[in-house]
Amino acid sequence: MTEYFYISLFAVVAIVVVGALLALSTVLGPRNPSAQKLLPYECGIIPTEEAKGRYPVRYATIAMLFIIFDV
Repeated sequence: MTEYFYISLFAVVAIVVVGALLALSTVLGPRNPSAQKLLPYECGIIPTEEAKGRYPVRYATIAMLFIIFDV
């Protein structure tokens, strides 16, 4: 019974430490977004147009078939 207590105590302490570190980094971290930082990075090339968001469903079907038969 005491083994489970120590293991669960260790897990709780680990979760608390991780949560505290995440909270501290959120609270204390610098927040200075600029236009340069918000641009997507493309190997140093400034993007000239918006990314195309959609692709045909046929492509997804072919990709899934490739994954299935490749294995």
